[in-house]
Amino acid sequence: MKNVAVIDQPRWPALDARATSARMSFRLVWKATDEKILYENAAKHFRVEGFRAIAQLEARIDVPSLRFSWTSDPLAASRADFAMIGEEVNGRYYDHACAVSRLPSERRSITALTATMMDEADIRRAENSGRSDQPNQ
Repeated sequence: MKNVAVIDQPRWPALDARATSARMSFRLVWKATDEKILYENAAKHFRVEGFRAIAQLEARIDVPSLRFSWTSDPLAASRADFAMIGEEVNGRYYDHACAVSRLPSERRSITALTATMMDEADIRRAENSGRSDQPNQ
């Protein structure tokens, strides 16, 4: 993505947070490995399955009115502690997806494509809870 119009709103979610026009460019690359991953928690109606991946990101942000810009390290220097590419189903769609998963493969459809970059704390939390969709809190 190059030169995408975004807003900079540092005080959000404050009601009086001022929005300033900004531009963002980024390059995000995922490369799947052959290591399968499955996180499932039926009690919480959540399942994600796919493949571990290698993920890298480089970005640039410009806020012209503030004469501010920021550029990340180059793509080659980027690394994620955990990344995956796969299918995710949650909430009210979980029961339906469980029924569909019992259908012959030619009658299944992909629910969603999920690509996630997580840090080590997120990984531990996902492994302990069966969920991988919760950001670091």
